[in-house]
Amino acid sequence: MRSVERRLVGREATIGVIGLGYVGLPLSLAFVDAGFDVCGFDIAEERVKRLRAGDSYVDDVSNAELTAGLNDGFTPASASDVVSKCDAYVIAVPTDVSDGDPAMGAVQAAAKTIAKQAGKRETLVVVSSTVYPGATTDVVVPIVTADRPAGSTLFAMVPERLNPGDDHELGEVPLVVGADDTAARDAARALFETITDTVPVHATETAELSKTLENTYRMVNIALVNQLIALAKRLDADVWEAIE
Repeated sequence: MRSVERRLVGREATIGVIGLGYVGLPLSLAFVDAGFDVCGFDIAEERVKRLRAGDSYVDDVSNAELTAGLNDGFTPASASDVVSKCDAYVIAVPTDVSDGDPAMGAVQAAAKTIAKQAGKRETLVVVSSTVYPGATTDVVVPIVTADRPAGSTLFAMVPERLNPGDDHELGEVPLVVGADDTAARDAARALFETITDTVPVHATETAELSKTLENTYRMVNIALVNQLIALAKRLDADVWEAIE
């Protein structure tokens, strides 16, 4: 068992979460509930002020849950040194598309923060942002490893599967854990299995592809139902009765 996995299994690790939006905030509180100290970094100062005051801006996180997390080991801040020398990092920043291409600026900035703030001992870096297949290897790994001792960083891809407003709790939804080597995969599973079930896959690209497939499947189904509704109106048909 590698050193970072041992710290994670023993709940002796500090987790750094980069990005405290609808993904990062629930993850942070889930890790706190699992027994970890969690340091959260977000560049939005106003967000952090609200968090410190116990005022949640995420619909699925109540003020009471946030306050409990703050009391039990969650430390949010808008200064990046809050995540200094964490044992594991989770990138949960937003991504988008710009002029038809993936907008990776926030992910790159998060990777640079980790490279600057991580200590010298073995560390796990997990990408949970929605990225294109290959992004962990092509974007995150080169930035982080440029300023880290050789072989000291384990990389994994665990795509988020949160569905805001849904009745399913975070712990009820399995997470895909992808890594290019056994040590990284085991360490990532040791972290995420403290909050939910995991499904291991043998490459970060496979985990990224699973998220691409899931999103595409959802988009196709939404488009299909929208077309069915339009057709049903023209036919004076009941689309819900047809589906049933």
